[in-house]
Amino acid sequence: MLIAPALSPSSPLNRKDGNGNESKVNVPKYALLMLLNAIGIHWFNHTVVYRRLTPTEKLHGTESCNLSYRLALSRMVSNQYTKHLSRLTQPTFVLIGEDDEVFSAEAYEPLYSKHCGAEVHVIPNHNHNGVIQTMEALGKVAQWLRGVLEKR
Repeated sequence: MLIAPALSPSSPLNRKDGNGNESKVNVPKYALLMLLNAIGIHWFNHTVVYRRLTPTEKLHGTESCNLSYRLALSRMVSNQYTKHLSRLTQPTFVLIGEDDEVFSAEAYEPLYSKHCGAEVHVIPNHNHNGVIQTMEALGKVAQWLRGVLEKR
């Protein structure tokens, strides 16, 4: 199960419409932390490397406006995301909000159906974090899980 998943900065899922959800990645800090991790030093993985620059009036209060290196790394696959998607052989459920302010909801179904055949569900009137906060979203997840269990 993937909920509003990030893949890679180069994937077609990232919004490019100037929706006020811009962000800033501290590339030198990110690169330094990558080098430190490559030689086994993980002490600084809590360091913030990503800042969301969304204007205050556009925030809904549930965003992660700062991401540590550790959290940023856990949210991205790689620029070879199609290779990773093609490795999804088990039933896969992707949930995205129609009004997601981070990703383009309409880009999920074509991408996932091309590379792995995942079931993509776009929930109307839900934003990026709303897909984990409503009964409608939880109902979609429960329905999918019941279907998977029935097939076993």
